[in-house]
Amino acid sequence: MIAQAIALGFQLILNYINYRSNNKIVILATLFVSSAIMLGVLSSFFYFRFMCNIFG
Repeated sequence: MIAQAIALGFQLILNYINYRSNNKIVILATLFVSSAIMLGVLSSFFYFRFMCNIFG
């Protein structure tokens, strides 16, 4: 949960960089990082019960 909060803060920073940037490669790179963060959040949401069954 702490890692997701840190990822959210990082996401806000990336969104600000996208807002201020005029360079297309910077926008594409930050969108790629944003999609990787979103994939991590979604996978942790869907596999949470599975992990609880294994470790708990």
